[in-house]
Amino acid sequence: MNRFNLGILIVGIAVSCFAKAQDQSSGTTRSKSFFDSYGNSIQHGWAGYLGAGAGYSGYNSNLNVEGAPTSLKVLGSYVSTESTAVFDAGYGVQGQTFSQDAARNSNLSTGVMELAARYQFGNRWQLGGVYNQFFNKGLNYGANQADAEFGGVQLLREFSFGGSYLGRVGGRVMTSLNVNNESVNMVIVDFQIGWSPSNQRSSSASSF
Repeated sequence: MNRFNLGILIVGIAVSCFAKAQDQSSGTTRSKSFFDSYGNSIQHGWAGYLGAGAGYSGYNSNLNVEGAPTSLKVLGSYVSTESTAVFDAGYGVQGQTFSQDAARNSNLSTGVMELAARYQFGNRWQLGGVYNQFFNKGLNYGANQADAEFGGVQLLREFSFGGSYLGRVGGRVMTSLNVNNESVNMVIVDFQIGWSPSNQRSSSASSF
């Protein structure tokens, strides 16, 4: 594990432990149905999201990977009964425009799989880990296999709007997992919009 990977792991664990302690010490009471300041319930159970991301892939003197990554994904999301654990899985399209002339391609577009697990605090902030796999584009990132694999820390804030609709906004820091002796680092801004049947039921019930 290189120093960047280790740094991400340490920061993620430290922030998660601190925030969890703060959450517990505040005496926050959780139940199966939460309500925000506008009377909309937060997600519990299953929901579907359309996620978009854009950011920056850092310069590496030995790999021509600097550029602007973008993504569009469809995600299935599950929140635990206690509303503390959030799990995402999805698939979509990953693109990148490379800024270095020596890059293998000036642009790429490929399929991407995403897996994520986060802890959700009482204020609807979510913090956890995220994994992406870019299919058949390992050579573009100097990976030691056909697919390029990335992992890192993700921070999102969930909000409700329009009764049954949900949104998330935040970001992530990811680094390569299968590039020998080098690091390919990305910073991505995330935006997700979704719909939950449980929110629609809660919104309908609150209107009576």
